[in-house]
Formats: sequence, C-alpha cells, structure tokens
Amino acid sequence: TVGAVLLEAADGGLPGDNLEPLLEVRQGELLSPWSVRRDLKTLERIGRFSGVEAHVQPWFWTDTEGELRPAVLLRYVVVPSPRVRRVVVSGAKAMPKRVVLSASGVGSGDAFADITQAPVIAERIRDEYVEWGFPNAVVSVAVERPGPREVDFLIEIQEGEPLKITSVTVLGAPE
Repeated sequence: TVGAVLLEAADGGLPGDNLEPLLEVRQGELLSPWSVRRDLKTLERIGRFSGVEAHVQPWFWTDTEGELRPAVLLRYVVVPSPRVRRVVVSGAKAMPKRVVLSASGVGSGDAFADITQAPVIAERIRDEYVEWGFPNAVVSVAVERPGPREVDFLIEIQEGEPLKITSVTVLGAPE
C-alpha cells in the first residue's frame, strides 16, 4: 500500500502548479510499477524537467481504524530544466529582430532542453533569411549559462548580400 506520494525537486525548484492531480499513483492504493512508469512519462512530457526519478522506501500507513500498517513512501524527484533568461540578436539589419525571434522559436521563460537545440534554431533563422532574399546568410547560435537554472541564447547573423533583380522582362502584347 502506498502510504504517501511526494513530488520533490532536487534543488528546490518545483513549479508553482500543483502536479499531483496528474499523477496516477494515489495514497492508500496498492503500488503498481506500471502506474509509476506512467507517472514518470507524464512528468517527462510536461517539459519542465531535465530529469525525473522515482524512489520507493518502506513507510507506514494509518488505516481507517487508526492502526499503523506497513506501506511504502513513493517520492518523485525532479530536476527542473533550465529556463531561457534572454535571447540576444546581433547583426540583423534587413530583417526586424522580432521576425528573427519568431523564426528562432525561442523566448524568455522557455524551457531549455539541451545544446542540440542551437543548430536547429540557427537553421530555422537561416531559412527565414533565404525567404527574405538573403541566400548567403550565416547564422550562429551560442548558449551561455549565467546561472545553474538559466541560459542565454546569443544569435549572431551575417546577412550577406541580398538577391538583386537585374532585369525584368514582360512577355505578351503591350495592352
């Protein structure tokens, strides 16, 4: 029998939202490894944590008559994902910074998964530059960690020369 279910953050950074209603394992029910597995998947899918673990230890349960019964304590220990503190764009002249930020898909307060996001973000911004007529744009994205639970994205753009229309030919009758 589950005596208690706790949700703890490794460094005290639990979100303000109550996540207990999302959990399948309940106090007073029999412990099911399958339910624990589904709870771990649920907590991972929320996207706020870079790690989730389940710890089970002997505990006790007070039944309806007030008697202490053997039980287990289930603790879900989560490691909060770092958050994007700021996104800095440099070198954007032809394209407004708001368009660059929109193309990046990253904003302040977003969860940061890992460094592999940087090349994907750079490619999205470069694709937007190609759409704007800058086929030789070079985009680099760097990630800095000013604190243990925050990151800064530094986007540097070298726009290159835009495509130029050298001539326009109109086919057909003048009318």
